[in-house]
Amino acid sequence: MRHLPAKRYKFFILLAVGVLAGWLYWPTLRLPLIYDTLLHIRIAGGLTFATVWLPTEAFGFYRPMTFFPMLIIKGLFGGYPAWLLHGNNVVQHAVNAGLLAWLSWRLWPDWRRAVAAGTIFATFPFAYQAVAVYGHNVHPAMAGLVLLGLHSYLTALRTSGTQSYTEEAQRGTEEKSVQNAKSVDKPTFNWQLITGLLFILMVLTHETAVLFGGFAALVHICAQPELLTQPRQLLRQPWRWFLLAGVAYLVIYQFLPISRAPQAAEVGLDLWLNGLYLLQAAVFPIAWFAHLLPNVSGQLITVAGAGLVLAAAGWLAWRKPAWRAPLLLAGGWWGATSLLLAITLSTDYLLRGPRLLYLGSAGVALLWANLLAGVCPTLTPALSPKGEAANPLPLAGGGLGRGGIWIATLTFILGTSTQFVRTKLAEYAQLTQPVAILQETVSPEDEIVLINLPQWLDVPPKTYAIGVEFVTMLGDYLFAEELIN
Repeated sequence: MRHLPAKRYKFFILLAVGVLAGWLYWPTLRLPLIYDTLLHIRIAGGLTFATVWLPTEAFGFYRPMTFFPMLIIKGLFGGYPAWLLHGNNVVQHAVNAGLLAWLSWRLWPDWRRAVAAGTIFATFPFAYQAVAVYGHNVHPAMAGLVLLGLHSYLTALRTSGTQSYTEEAQRGTEEKSVQNAKSVDKPTFNWQLITGLLFILMVLTHETAVLFGGFAALVHICAQPELLTQPRQLLRQPWRWFLLAGVAYLVIYQFLPISRAPQAAEVGLDLWLNGLYLLQAAVFPIAWFAHLLPNVSGQLITVAGAGLVLAAAGWLAWRKPAWRAPLLLAGGWWGATSLLLAITLSTDYLLRGPRLLYLGSAGVALLWANLLAGVCPTLTPALSPKGEAANPLPLAGGGLGRGGIWIATLTFILGTSTQFVRTKLAEYAQLTQPVAILQETVSPEDEIVLINLPQWLDVPPKTYAIGVEFVTMLGDYLFAEELIN
């Protein structure tokens, strides 16, 4: 592999990551339309291409891009084929995994980090609900828009020559000021425009669009690590406009004529439990051991795991300053999304919504990718201890020992995550088996079909100690026509 050019490295990495994500969730194509998908179909039935952009009382959020694609599908296919909706989610998840691996490659051209980030994201255990149910498509869609936006933002930086912007600013000459003013050429403007359009789509997709400015700032720091020591210069960068726009939208959102969804508006906010649940997602490879240690508190395992991860990240940032910006991006991404969830959602709603962790899982994947990169050598000389980058062999420079640790740890993470996700998909298949029977035996004219599927199966044992893994898929009741058509 060492003789392959960089473009081929990138191609094979993106291909492998996408294939892994697609293979993992391919069984979802056999599932019927379930859970929030049916609710969204019911709401979409009362919308048109003109009214879809307006707030609707039938839905507790302002998310036009949830229903706009459904109107297109209905217009093209005359209905909502289950295989098409589920396939759309699988493809989006695979693309998102590839986009994250590509972002890692662009920021740090190290194949280990790109592979680890993409594959960990592809198999992230708590993503199963967001990918398996089209009604939760908003989460893969939002993550994809954020990643595309960050790619276009990064491209705009590089086409404008911003890599050396801080050095030029320090010279402060009038001639340089004129050159900088003229430096926003057409390609740069086009990429800035694309980033702005993607941000608008984020606003129309999900409320977490308010975080994009912060994500862009973190990516900007990774592209120009010297800005960490130049706070004034950092605050003058383009990301601030997205941050201000996000804050403005957050204020405007409070006055939109909508009401919160009943589940999300439930009282009972336990910040400690919310924090533990989100922390468990960040240290999920360690939290996995909770089911093997039934006599040990799952909360204790989560807190101890967080301590280990924090210690490893702190050691890496102390010993290798070049890792500070990458770790800041990973931790900041997870921290920002987690803080927003922890303070805005009730505990009962959050603990029953693993889908809500999807966007933050990109930060978790980057965190573990960077921690693993600190254990074994990297291909980037700037991020390598002296002497390591001189030997280009994939597992050389630090001996096979550290390379073996990287392989073993990543294999463990991917193996346990894949097993967990496939188990959840098998449970979904079991839960929805009666739907096929109902579709064959029940008439569309029948008024109501009572469904209480959790009583039909024993609740399986939990793998992760905190949160609810066994989530109802069909609700308490549905109209027969919805299941059949």
